Amino acid sequence: MPKISFILPSLNVVDYIEKCISSVLLQTEKDIEVICIDAGSDDGTLDILRRYEVEDSRVRIIISPVKSYGYQVNLGIKNASGEYLGIVETDDYIESDMSEKLLDAADKYHPDAVKCNAMSFKELDGTISGREIRYLGSEHLYNRLLTGDEVLQLRCLDYNIWNGIYRLDFLRKNHIFCNETRGAAFQDIGFLQRMYSFLKSIFFLDESLYVYRLDRDESSSYSPRCLINACSEYKSILEECYLSDFDESVVGNKSDSVIMNEHLPFIAIKMADSFLVEYSKVLFMEKYDFHSLFLTEPYKWFKEQLTKFIDKKILTEKLLGRNRWVMLCFLLESESSYTIYKKIEDTEPAVNEELRRMVLGRKVVIFGSGTWGKCLRDMLFDLGIAIDCIADNMESKWHEKTEFTPAVMSPEKAYKLYPNDVYVIANKNYYREMEEQLKIIGINSKNIFVWNR
Repeated sequence: MPKISFILPSLNVVDYIEKCISSVLLQTEKDIEVICIDAGSDDGTLDILRRYEVEDSRVRIIISPVKSYGYQVNLGIKNASGEYLGIVETDDYIESDMSEKLLDAADKYHPDAVKCNAMSFKELDGTISGREIRYLGSEHLYNRLLTGDEVLQLRCLDYNIWNGIYRLDFLRKNHIFCNETRGAAFQDIGFLQRMYSFLKSIFFLDESLYVYRLDRDESSSYSPRCLINACSEYKSILEECYLSDFDESVVGNKSDSVIMNEHLPFIAIKMADSFLVEYSKVLFMEKYDFHSLFLTEPYKWFKEQLTKFIDKKILTEKLLGRNRWVMLCFLLESESSYTIYKKIEDTEPAVNEELRRMVLGRKVVIFGSGTWGKCLRDMLFDLGIAIDCIADNMESKWHEKTEFTPAVMSPEKAYKLYPNDVYVIANKNYYREMEEQLKIIGINSKNIFVWNR
C-alpha cells in the first residue's frame, strides 16, 4: 500500500501538465501512486500522461467518460490504494517535500487530514509574482493537532480541496465525495463541507507547500457562472442535512443532529462568505447589471436561505463580523443598494482618502438618509470617522425609528447643534441643491463635502 495516492484530474492542460506531474513524481517521499484522471483531452495532454505512465510504474491513467471535475475526483477516490489521498490540480504544482512533511505530521498525530498553506502566483511576460495564502486567522491553530470546537472554526477558514492529504478510509467510511456536476463547478465546496461534518481531528502545517496558478483564463473562478455553481453546491449540502426547509420536526440520526446543532452556524457563515465573494465577482463581470441571468436566480435562493438563518439567529453580526455583516445586509436588502455600495467601494478609494484628510479629527454630519447615506455611514464607520447625526429634509424621517445611529434631524437643527462639523452630502441627483441649502443655512463651503460619485 503506497503512503499517498495523488489524484490529478485533467482536461486540456498541455501547457501545464508536465510541470505538474513532474513535481509530484519528484517528491522526496517516493512511496506514492499517481492516478491521472483525464476527461478526454484533445490538445496533447493525454500523450504526455501516457509517456509518464510508460516511464514510471507509479503512474496510472484512468479515462473519465464525463467532463466533470467532481466525477474525476470521485473516480480517483474509488480507485486509490494509498493510506492517504491528495489532489493536485493539473495547472498547479507542489513543492518537492510536501508529501514528506505532511506525512511526518500524519505519522506523529494520526489525524483525519493534514493540510498546509499555499502560494498563489501569476506569470506575465516571464515574470512571476506571487503571495502566500494563509488559511487560519490565528497563529495558535497551526502546527498542532486540532479537535472539537477548533475543527468547527476551520470549516469557515479552509476553502480549498487540494492543500493537503486525507485518510482514504475516513473519506470512504463517511461517503465524502464531490458533487458530479459538469465541468469544474466549485465542487470542492460540497467536499469540504461534508468532510468537516465528520472530521474529528486535523493538523494544519504552517508552511506553503502547494503552488496555485491564478493566470489561467479557463479557470472556473473567472466564469460568470461561479455564483450559479456555488448556489448548486450549497443547495446540495442543505438537502443532505435536512436543512433546506428548516423542518424542525425531522428527526435524523446522530450525525444529522450533530450537523444541525453544531455545524449549521458555520455552514451559514461559509454560505454568506461565498455569496458575497461570488456575487461581487459576477456583478463586476456583468458590468453592474444586477438583472443579469447569472445573478438573478442564485441571488433569490441565497437571499431566501440566508434570511432564514438570520431570522432564526443562526447567522449573526457577531459570528460574521462587522464588515461582512454590513455588506451582507446591503445585499439582502436589494441588489440595487448593494450595486451602489460596491461601485463606491470598488472605484472611489481616492475620494475616501480625500474625505479622511478633510475631516482629520473632526466629526461629520451626513446630509441624506437614503441608500447613499447608508453606504456613506458604513464607509465612515470603517474609516474610523465619528458621525454626530444624519440630516434629511423629509420631516417624516425625523421622528420615525430608524436603523441610523444617531438619529435623523432637519439640516437646520443639525447646524444649530453641530456648527463646526464637516457636512457630507450623500445624494446622487440633488447634491447641487443640497449644497446651496447648506450654504444658505450658514455652513461655510469649506466645511461641505459632496459625495455623489
